[in-house]
Amino acid sequence: MFKLDSYAEFEYLEPLDLCKAAFSFVINDGRLLANCQMLFPYVNLQFVQISMLKIVSTPLSIQLTQKTDKKVKFQTGYLTLDQKKRVLPLLCSDPLAFRYPLVGVWSVGATGDHTNPLAHPLV
Repeated sequence: MFKLDSYAEFEYLEPLDLCKAAFSFVINDGRLLANCQMLFPYVNLQFVQISMLKIVSTPLSIQLTQKTDKKVKFQTGYLTLDQKKRVLPLLCSDPLAFRYPLVGVWSVGATGDHTNPLAHPLV
């Protein structure tokens, strides 16, 4: 069984890195029936309202906090805190995401399109 001992060996993890696929094939009455199942880890999220925090001024934080009328590409990332307890947004590909404690996630560019799983109203 695969065990992830150190996050440092990965640049970043994709959701499918934590999933397993199970395939089965059955011949029934001359027909080939194929079945694919995905096993996802159980994740329990708890949302807690927090008081207003200051944000570290970086090009990424400025981009995320600006209001814009143009369509923005869907992106996600992580949030960490600096020593003064200011929020620092990180990209998923940022190596700092694996060196500092993560306290949250951010997303931008989600549309009302319900074919995007993260834009679904029940998420």
